[in-house]
Amino acid sequence: RGGPASHGASLFHRRPGSIGSIAGKVQKKKKMPGHMGDEQRTIMGAYVYMIDYKNNLIYIQGSIPGAKGQYVCLQDAYWKGFGPDQTPPFPSFLPSPEEDLTKRTFDECQLQAPSQYAYHLDFGHPTGGPPVKA
Repeated sequence: RGGPASHGASLFHRRPGSIGSIAGKVQKKKKMPGHMGDEQRTIMGAYVYMIDYKNNLIYIQGSIPGAKGQYVCLQDAYWKGFGPDQTPPFPSFLPSPEEDLTKRTFDECQLQAPSQYAYHLDFGHPTGGPPVKA
């Protein structure tokens, strides 16, 4: 947790203070100064707008936390249910084992997500916004 950001905390923010003296050793899990972070981050509501299953590429709208070349775990949104009048989650493609994907062209290997234009109009999203009455 570190020290306070104010109230006399000059040059103190990550100093440990007393670290104890049990058998002359520092206890495990003692909060010490040093590197913070490097934990798993979750981005909710990321929009997958295209999948190229021939080249194993997933196109996601927005930024993804982490360094280049790192693994990314994707999962379906769990907080929203889909009614009978709504589209199912994208994607819904499973190739058969005997199908050879290398013989397909680039255009045949693209899965396009449904448009979000209606979503933007319904909820007044800044990129779409509600229709303006003249």
